[in-house]
Amino acid sequence: MLFISRRYLCIYRSNEKLDVVEKRNLRELLEARPSNTIYFETADNKLYGMISYGDIRKARDGIVRINNSFVSLERDAYMEARERFRRSNSICEIPVVKNGQLVGEFHKFDDELMIDRAVDLDNNAYAPAYFARLRNVAIVKPPASRDYKMRYFEKLKRIFDHYAVAYTVLEVSDIAQNLTRFDRFFVVDEQERRGVHIIISLFEDKQHFFYKIVTFLRMLNRIESDEAIDYKKLFSELEKRGVETVLMTTKRNDSNYVVKTEKEMKERFPTVANNLNELMVQYEQQFFDDLYEKTYAREIEACHFSIQRVRDGIRLKDIKSELVNVEHGERATVDQPDDYERCIYFFGQCLIIGAYVDDAHTIESYLQAMVNEAGYKARIVNCGCWGNAIQSVVRMLATPLREGDIVVMLSEDPDVDTTNLKTVDLWQTLEKNGAPSQWMLDIPFHANHHVSELCAKALFDVIFDSRYKDKPRSTEVITQGFDIVDQFFTQNYFHGQDLRRFNRVACCVFNGNPFTNGHKYLIETASKAVDHVYLLSLRENCSMFSFNERYAMAVDATSNLPNVTVVPDSLSVADATNFPAYFIKVYEGDAEEQIERHVEMYAAIAKPLHTTHRYVGEEAHDLVANGINEACKRILPRYGIKTVVVKRKEDDSGVITGSCVRELAANNNPRLDSLVPKATANIIRCKEINAF
Repeated sequence: MLFISRRYLCIYRSNEKLDVVEKRNLRELLEARPSNTIYFETADNKLYGMISYGDIRKARDGIVRINNSFVSLERDAYMEARERFRRSNSICEIPVVKNGQLVGEFHKFDDELMIDRAVDLDNNAYAPAYFARLRNVAIVKPPASRDYKMRYFEKLKRIFDHYAVAYTVLEVSDIAQNLTRFDRFFVVDEQERRGVHIIISLFEDKQHFFYKIVTFLRMLNRIESDEAIDYKKLFSELEKRGVETVLMTTKRNDSNYVVKTEKEMKERFPTVANNLNELMVQYEQQFFDDLYEKTYAREIEACHFSIQRVRDGIRLKDIKSELVNVEHGERATVDQPDDYERCIYFFGQCLIIGAYVDDAHTIESYLQAMVNEAGYKARIVNCGCWGNAIQSVVRMLATPLREGDIVVMLSEDPDVDTTNLKTVDLWQTLEKNGAPSQWMLDIPFHANHHVSELCAKALFDVIFDSRYKDKPRSTEVITQGFDIVDQFFTQNYFHGQDLRRFNRVACCVFNGNPFTNGHKYLIETASKAVDHVYLLSLRENCSMFSFNERYAMAVDATSNLPNVTVVPDSLSVADATNFPAYFIKVYEGDAEEQIERHVEMYAAIAKPLHTTHRYVGEEAHDLVANGINEACKRILPRYGIKTVVVKRKEDDSGVITGSCVRELAANNNPRLDSLVPKATANIIRCKEINAF
């Protein structure tokens, strides 16, 4: 979260209070200060209203209704702002008001914190390939009213120059007229991106082009392989071992069909909902079409696919019902044969799971029926599960694949490089068959049984071509030996570095919510005892402070320690999915199993860093943290790693804890400064962005 002062905000001034405003009157204002929110003031600087992108989307006949009922906060209510952002995904900005006048805003998106401290791209093995693929791009210059953003703009240019990317520099006002000319427009941050979205939305027939706007931070995230899997490398390794591969994706295209379909979906679902199933009720008859019966629709809508954490990753929890069944983490595929020579495994999220259809109408069940009718001896297995791309890959590599098996994986990344890969493109499949938008909800991956059948037919044609032959099923599992840690961690942050150069290495794991003097004391203790310390900052946004904030705190607080390196944890050593007990601090249920998985995952990451020690703080009262310490003592010696427990740092009131710091911050207690590094205090209080 950031505080942005009023001189950088988008403000509409009027002599009297307005109830509505014409969309056409917003364009010039937005081009000077692109923003997600426009504030409305009277001539005497009194704030009386605001509108956001959602309000503009709801506008009819070019008239936008001004929201006169809104929440505002005072400048020192930064912790309350964080809590409000955490409770509602739809709130992105909160006005900061003093004596009725707008003095700034709390801004949910804090791209700059990460951009300033991002790991050098020279240490990322995937960066050269990413930039080599960029063609026909523009870099958007921040307007003069946002002078503090120029250094990020110049940094972006330097990166593009370093990798010899050809680009054109544009002003914000140039974008709408050049949407079809360039493939991508790179903007500095999320504030600029959302403002550009509003500008584009003023051109009703061009809203489809939102995907072309990419932020600096989003670019950095995509270069990391947990955002953009290197499928060519991954699939090449599988093919060498006798496993065939197919990638399902949705490549961007600007055909009339895609533009029309996306527009119709946006009109039905203009905002992102926490529970899409509740919103689809009004469209259920059109969506379920020939399968529609009220009881059928209600059971599908009420179905909730939950995640189960297992030792080698995540999978769906088992379900048993008339229409939806999951057993041992696999969604039921109808009419699977007992006699088969090949398995075709499916991995991915919504469309693969079959989130909006019954068992008989998933892609997998349709494909199994086609396979059976054609007389092939193949068994279709649905391993779909929620999670990100890397979790799908981990699930796939934990599956006992054998020579002759086939892997079908869904990538929801529209920009994935599919060169020389066997693919099925969802948009092409839908367009070829003239699929109406009513068969989809808010995105094409949330689809009905008709789309499942179309995808199954497309996959059948790709897999069972003239070269296909059944072959005796091998007994040898071939997925052993894939180095996930190398692909998704060391190649992201340590490419080209000699990780053997240190004899004594400590690897520590921190959430740091927030990063306190207690955390710093532990890191300082480790740095004095070993040659180098690697600090893994947990990439998780379920805490009070965002990942960007917590990472920035750790980097700045340890910047005076030359032998400390802070890197993001891109392999989910601990996140809300695989280690919820860590975040809710409740030792119950399968907490012990979660702890052991965490320590084993930590060991896998620590090994290539040639870790010899793990430093942890003494935990007398936190059962989960103490459980981690005990598990480390028990498990890590098998990997040649010694656990060092350090007595917690105390002040006059006792042990320094994150909960104590958060309470002090919420009450604006000046004692906060004695418990945290200066950088942490600045980030907690949202010191003005141009001061970083």
